[in-house]
Amino acid sequence: MILDTGIALAAVAALHGWSAIRERDRASRRMLGAVGVSVLAAAVQAGGLAPHRHFNHNDLYHVIQIAAMILFWAGVKRLRDRM
Repeated sequence: MILDTGIALAAVAALHGWSAIRERDRASRRMLGAVGVSVLAAAVQAGGLAPHRHFNHNDLYHVIQIAAMILFWAGVKRLRDRM
């Protein structure tokens, strides 16, 4: 599952990176931000960062991933609004 997610995030980053650079597309910049936040969340989870005994690395991962999902939603909404 981790490998699948990594490949999917790399594909999204490659496709939207091209669009963000070439066309200065705001939707693509949001998608790239979402990929970056997702990678940060994965690093927190893999690193085992636990700020409190009742709030472990998995909990923190999900909180950070919420921000990534909001960015993905904003990027997709911008893309959809153009159609």
